[in-house]
Amino acid sequence: MQLDRKVLDELSAKETAAWDSLSKYKFIMFGYHAAIWVTLNRIHRCHQRNPFLDVVKLAKLKIEKIRHPGSFGQ
Repeated sequence: MQLDRKVLDELSAKETAAWDSLSKYKFIMFGYHAAIWVTLNRIHRCHQRNPFLDVVKLAKLKIEKIRHPGSFGQ
């Protein structure tokens, strides 16, 4: 299962690269590495939890607050 280990190592590397990019305000590079992570996880059927899921949920919440400002907390 050498391929499995290589894919998991690559997933880890892409996750690290994505978070590193985001921490430096390199949003395009964050998206690039995150997209590779998602693609590798899908095509190799790794079934790993998406490490960017919480960020996506936060973005969805933020955009809903912008679109419907009176609907939250009142």
